[in-house]
Amino acid sequence: MKTTTSVFAAGTLTLSLLSGCAGLSGIDEPPRVNLVSLRPAEMNLLEQRYRAKLRIRNPNDAPLKVRGLDYTIHINERKFADGVSDHRFTVPPYGESVIEVTLNSSLFRLLEQFSRLQEGDKLVLRYRISGGLSVAGSPTKFSFSYEDELDFSRSTGAATGRLI
Repeated sequence: MKTTTSVFAAGTLTLSLLSGCAGLSGIDEPPRVNLVSLRPAEMNLLEQRYRAKLRIRNPNDAPLKVRGLDYTIHINERKFADGVSDHRFTVPPYGESVIEVTLNSSLFRLLEQFSRLQEGDKLVLRYRISGGLSVAGSPTKFSFSYEDELDFSRSTGAATGRLI
């Protein structure tokens, strides 16, 4: 009887794992996430809140059913703000979606960024956004990281981004 129960449990576990993997069929590459915009939302003495727009690109031939994400923004190699979102949305195959999320920062982080900008002779803003994206049907998160640089010391203020 114990052997029958063990075989049944192992079979059920195997079928559960296979059905979970079937839900991710066609998702071979992680999604790409980059920062579209960042603006202040609430400014208080101890905490600042920002609204950011993120572009999520799906390089796969299956839709991504996003359940939520967490993210951190670093500016000039220092943590600036972070947040989480339970925003649920679907990114179509080979498509993209832009979502708006909230980030939190502190007065200390904001002052640190201003002091670092004043130290240099070039006005260069380097940022990196990284985090994890939860997708329906997957027990693990897809990690993402994207960085870009805005060089305001040049006349164009050009930006060149890259996935890392």
